[in-house]
Amino acid sequence: MPREKDLFDRSAAAFCALDPLIATYRKQDRELLLRVANSVPRRKDVLEMRSRHYEATLRRLGVTVWDPYDERAAQFLCLERRRLNPAPEQPVGSMRIVPNTLAWGEVHDDFGDLTSLLPREIVADGSFAVVGREVVVPSHRSLGVSAALVHAALTWWGERTGARTLVLTSLASASSAARFFGAEPVTESVPLGPGRVPVIMMTVELAHARERAEAWLRGRGWKIHSGGQDVREGEAAY
Repeated sequence: MPREKDLFDRSAAAFCALDPLIATYRKQDRELLLRVANSVPRRKDVLEMRSRHYEATLRRLGVTVWDPYDERAAQFLCLERRRLNPAPEQPVGSMRIVPNTLAWGEVHDDFGDLTSLLPREIVADGSFAVVGREVVVPSHRSLGVSAALVHAALTWWGERTGARTLVLTSLASASSAARFFGAEPVTESVPLGPGRVPVIMMTVELAHARERAEAWLRGRGWKIHSGGQDVREGEAAY
C-alpha cells in the first residue's frame, strides 16, 4: 500500500540524535539551544556563520574558513528560539574544541616549539585541547550567546575528558573577552599570518571559565537547563 504517513518527524528526530542537545538557556521568551553539531546541515550552519562574519579575519590569519582541524573538532552550535514565535530556530553562534599535541595541531602550526610556552603540566602531559573559532552574529553580541557557548561547551568537554586546562589563541584586540572568563596570556602579542594580525596565546582553567560564564548568565536572569531534553514551560532549571 502507498505510504500515507508523514516522515518529517522521524527525519527530524534522526537529526536531533546526530546533533545532541546539551543545554538550554531561557530568559523570558528567549531560548538558546546548545547542540553538538555533527550532521551536515548543522555544520553548514557553522560554516555559513564563519563565512559571513569571520572570513576576512581568517584570511588575514592565513587559514581557511573550514580547515582540517574542523573534522577532528567538537563543534558547538547555539540556536535561538522564541517561545511565543513559531519561526524556526536561528543559528546565532558557534565554537569548536580541538584535541592538540605538542607536535601536532593548530597551535603547533602557529607557534612551533611549544615546550617553552605552555605550562609545565601541559608539556608533561603532551596533549591538550584548544578552544577557538568562536563566532557570534553581530545582532546577538552581548546578549548571552558567548556565555552560553562557553558554559555548555566546557561542561560537555570536561565531563567527557576530565580536562582541567584549555589553550586558546585570541586576537589581541579581543583578548579582554577571554580574560573575562579567566584566561591568562602565555605569550606577548605576536603578529600572525599574511595580515600580521596581532594574537596572544592564552590558557584558561576549564572550571573557572565555566563558573564565570554561569555567574554571568544567572546574574542577568537566565535559567539553565542541562542535559539532552528539549525544555518546555514548567520544567525545572538549576
